[in-house]
Amino acid sequence: MKNWVFLAVIVNIALSFSPTSAQITISQSNFLGSGAAFISHQVLSGAVFDVGSAGAEQQWSFGNYDWEVDQYTLILDPSETPYWEDFQNATRAIHADGSGSYLYERIVEDACYMLGVGSEEEVRVYDPAPVEMTLPVNYQSTWDMVISVTQELEPGMVMTLKDSGHVLVDGWGTVSTPFGEFNVLRLATHHYSETYLNDVLLVSSEFLSYAWVDQFAVAVVNVDSDIDVTDPNFDYGIIEMNEEAMPVGPQVGVLPRNLYLHQNYPNPFNSETRLPFQIAKAATVHLQVFDATGRIVRDENIFLPAGSHELSLNADTWASGNYFARIAAGGEQMTRRMTLIR
Repeated sequence: MKNWVFLAVIVNIALSFSPTSAQITISQSNFLGSGAAFISHQVLSGAVFDVGSAGAEQQWSFGNYDWEVDQYTLILDPSETPYWEDFQNATRAIHADGSGSYLYERIVEDACYMLGVGSEEEVRVYDPAPVEMTLPVNYQSTWDMVISVTQELEPGMVMTLKDSGHVLVDGWGTVSTPFGEFNVLRLATHHYSETYLNDVLLVSSEFLSYAWVDQFAVAVVNVDSDIDVTDPNFDYGIIEMNEEAMPVGPQVGVLPRNLYLHQNYPNPFNSETRLPFQIAKAATVHLQVFDATGRIVRDENIFLPAGSHELSLNADTWASGNYFARIAAGGEQMTRRMTLIR
């Protein structure tokens, strides 16, 4: 998504209950630590939605979409990433599987800072580091964020790219999605983008966004308006929902169960999909995949250490239809339905 403001809060926990509406507060201790994983579902070409109203005790609702992107992402210990030397004061790193890039953040008592991005192409350290969220966050909280990048194209020719945003927490209540119901704060942001050449403004644009953020600093839903659309009741643009994060790192407590199986991605899929899961202890993991008639199409045992894992499923020889992936370990088992489309 073009909305850089909420990179700090793109992880979501799929809770198994519907909460009673309550006003939440987000502080330093709420942020998820290393070991959390999530699947981000996005429609980038444009979707219709209802952003609802601002204010207290609101109820917002979002349905399902034909997702164009299903991205599996992990929160990591920065010291275990390739660009740790450039970001040694980071408290966590966010890595989108297969992207080769890492976003580094520092979360302290009064703010969450975006330190920069590392990839094979470049390592970009933001100085000063922009504030993603001032802490604690409550209803009616407000702050400004600025990212400014300067590059000398040739001697005497300097280009500056400036992205900024003014954030207002304009509502609180509950939001319903296909993945559950959550107590949230709604963050309304007015974004500005400007390009300068030798301090002369060349081009500028603006857009709006809303993020429904839960008590773990998670953007359960995020929507962006089209460029230069500034009507606060916009009903078309980019939409993103985040599904089934599971904390496994020490900053977020112990694993509440021995085994957790995430939804495969992509889903539906064609020929190949990936099955992420987590185990609390080293164990022999038993994987079985059944077709709709109950016939086993894959059956294997794998010994794995504790932590997050992912298996690749190749369906070249399978017929179109519904399949069921079952993983058993540590005396527990979970099953997910998958859809194969040719």
